[in-house]
Amino acid sequence: MANKKRRKRPYQPPSQEGGPLPEAPEAPEADAPVGTGGAPGGGANVERRQRKEEVRAQKEAALKQLRRREALRRIPAVLVVIVVVALGVFLLTSNRDTANAEIDLLLSKAAAAAKTAGCTAVEDVGPYDPESQDALHSEAGALPPVDSYPSVPAASGPHLAIPEPAGVLSKPPAFGGPVHSLEHGGVIIWYAPGAEKSPAFAEIKDFVERNQDHTLLAPYDYPDSGEAGSLPEGKQMAIVAWHRVQTCSDLSLPVIAKFMSQYRSPTIGGGDYIGIAPEQGGTM
Repeated sequence: MANKKRRKRPYQPPSQEGGPLPEAPEAPEADAPVGTGGAPGGGANVERRQRKEEVRAQKEAALKQLRRREALRRIPAVLVVIVVVALGVFLLTSNRDTANAEIDLLLSKAAAAAKTAGCTAVEDVGPYDPESQDALHSEAGALPPVDSYPSVPAASGPHLAIPEPAGVLSKPPAFGGPVHSLEHGGVIIWYAPGAEKSPAFAEIKDFVERNQDHTLLAPYDYPDSGEAGSLPEGKQMAIVAWHRVQTCSDLSLPVIAKFMSQYRSPTIGGGDYIGIAPEQGGTM
């Protein structure tokens, strides 16, 4: 038979007769608050955390100061770059404006200068005969006689396989190279021997050196070719493009500039190209 649970009797303090009441149990002491030193090592932990915070704050302040110094050091370099770029743009724009102003002035004088220098009109001299050989590449020894070309100087016809480079020459180039340069849209400024003593020559030479893209300045003198080896009688200058020739009794820079503004590829002064070079823009 299962045991019956015994009921607990409520506690009843003994009567005064039975003796003194038992003392109430003491309340347990409350835990000391963290950080007051009540728990072992609590104050030391707080100090360590404070030191870590102080070190971290010092490092951040030092890093910010270093960054400010680096930024201040970079400012002069950035200013130098800005000044150099600005100066370069200014000089480039200034030089371009100066060059354009110079060309505009020369072009404005071209018509009057052509009359003063005794220049012919620009002439279309036509193709080489036979026309099938007008742009023929030949070896130096296989070129036809100079007097077989339709104009003096030649403006097309059989020519060397390598064009004459642009620039200023003091001696006549091999015949045939400049003709190839004309095929690529070049302009050749031929002058008679002795014309370099003209007061205008130094100005022309300087201008060509500054604008020598697809432009050649050279003396025309091929004594082994008879009359065709010299410029036409009384002419000191001949300006030539593909199928186009203009001759002048005297040197004239405005006339040269006008010719280059129309028959050279690329033109100068923003002029429209009106030439007919088969391979305009080719290397020269």
